Amino acid sequence: MSSLSAKLLYNISVDVFAPGGLIESWRGVRDVYILAPGPSADYSLLPRNMYIPEVRVIAVNAAVNMIPPVVKAYPNAWLVADRHAPETDWWPSGKLNFLPPHVFSADIPDSEHTFQQSPALGGTAGAGCIHGTLRCNGTVVAQAIQLAYWAGAERCILNGCDMYGDHYYNGTKVYDGRKVWRYVDHINPLINWIHRNGKMRVTSQTKTELAIGCNA
Repeated sequence: MSSLSAKLLYNISVDVFAPGGLIESWRGVRDVYILAPGPSADYSLLPRNMYIPEVRVIAVNAAVNMIPPVVKAYPNAWLVADRHAPETDWWPSGKLNFLPPHVFSADIPDSEHTFQQSPALGGTAGAGCIHGTLRCNGTVVAQAIQLAYWAGAERCILNGCDMYGDHYYNGTKVYDGRKVWRYVDHINPLINWIHRNGKMRVTSQTKTELAIGCNA
C-alpha cells in the first residue's frame, strides 16, 4: 500500500476499539442480538421492543437484507469480515439500504469502523478474546460474539447462527455445502472461555450446531 493510500485509509477508518469507537459508544448495553442468515433463522422470535438503550442488534453479512419489515429490529451495526464480500450479490443492496455504522475488517474499504482479525482462533494463541482484535477462523458470528463481549453485554442472543446447511433461510445457496461447518470447533471453545472469564452468557433462539443449543 502506498503512503497516500495508507493515509486515506487511516482518515476514513475508526478502529472499533479506539476512543470514540463503536465499543465505547455501546457501554452500558445489556443484551446484544446477533442476526445471521442461516436456514433456521426466525426473526419473529425477537422481542417486540428492540429500540431501548440497553439492547443492540448486530446483523452479519447477508442478514442485513433479510429482516422482514414487520420485525421492528433495525440493526445497530452491520458486521462483515470476508474481504470478498464486495463481490457477493448481497453486498450492493446492503451498502445501499443500511445506514452506518458499518463494521468491516480492515481489508474491506469504506467503513466507519474497522477491526483486525489476527491471531486466529484455533491456533497457539488459545481460545479466548484478545483486546484489539475480533479474531477470525470462527466465521463472522464468532467476531460478532467477541464484539458483544468487549461492549460489556450481559447476554448475547443468537438467531440464525446455525453453523450447518448449504443455503440461507430465504433459499439462497451458500458457497459452502458441508452439512456442519468446521468452524463449530473454534467457536465452542471461544464461548466456553467467555462463560468462564466474563459475565456474558451466549444463548440461541434458533437451532444451532453450537454446543449451547437452542436455549434462549
